[in-house]
Amino acid sequence: MHRAREGDDYTLDKTDHRDCVLIGKLITRLDCYLPERADAQWARLRHLGARRARLVTEATACGQQVADLLSCAWPAALECAAKPLESTTWLACLSAITARCNGNLAKIRKLGREQFVAAVRGELPSWDAKKISHRVLGKVWDGLADTRGVPTQRRGALERVHLVMVDWRSARARLRDVQGRMVEVLDQLGLTDLVSSVDGLSAVGAAAILAETGDLARFASARSVVKHAGLNPAENTSATMRGQTRVSRRGRPQLRAAAWRAVWGALPHNPVLAARFAHLTKRDTDRLSAGAARAACAAALLRWLYAVVTKRQLWDPRVASVQAPASSTGEELPVAA
Repeated sequence: MHRAREGDDYTLDKTDHRDCVLIGKLITRLDCYLPERADAQWARLRHLGARRARLVTEATACGQQVADLLSCAWPAALECAAKPLESTTWLACLSAITARCNGNLAKIRKLGREQFVAAVRGELPSWDAKKISHRVLGKVWDGLADTRGVPTQRRGALERVHLVMVDWRSARARLRDVQGRMVEVLDQLGLTDLVSSVDGLSAVGAAAILAETGDLARFASARSVVKHAGLNPAENTSATMRGQTRVSRRGRPQLRAAAWRAVWGALPHNPVLAARFAHLTKRDTDRLSAGAARAACAAALLRWLYAVVTKRQLWDPRVASVQAPASSTGEELPVAA
């Protein structure tokens, strides 16, 4: 509608009647989506996917808030692990400390190291962990004596960190529940084994994508799915001028985000996708940045899912490694993120 309004010069005098005229013109030219008539299972998956997207945002926000608070009140804690927010031992240590210190880190040291280790072990199950990394725990224990940070902010900030950690654990628990429900829907649709056959793609990652696409059989081709996500190349050329080609971003943002996140998890475990990424970032002509290459890999992942789901065949790396030309000249179009 936005593009159609510009084309008909309706940018300044918007009315419902003129919008109806534009909609009618788009429909007669078939520049529209057919209505999605989802059955009960696909509709349920769509709703669960929307809830999962919200919980992922909530959990991510909790982690960022913890990092921000610690950088002010106790920066030494963030130096105890290479990626502290992803270390279950670090999270268990922080939970044990903030629940017991009442803003006074010296109080934890008075308990003794043995009691501290026991307290951390008790926090591990709430972070889905069983073993302690004694290297991380040792650094956290030594960091209790670090006085860096804003002293007047420490007590209130650590109390707030404790409350955020409670919210974070709650969000993670609700996220596990909704992800289990999404995989249950895939089982009912008979798609779990099919989508999991793609190396590096989990059933949850595939469910998040399918929650946004709906039944892939309703699309005419894999290219339509890529356009639905807004990951298709949009050229910027005129006569002899060739501008930078970018992804269109005119599809479903949540579908684009789900495919993007799935690529990050799949790249280390999928040789075909890794080879494609290496080719796009190291070729001699039209070399892409890392972000642009991941966008191209996300589009490839959507095409693979379309083939697997619609043909009801397991993913074959030999077939997937054959790259179809993306343009009439047989050259792959560059895609910028």
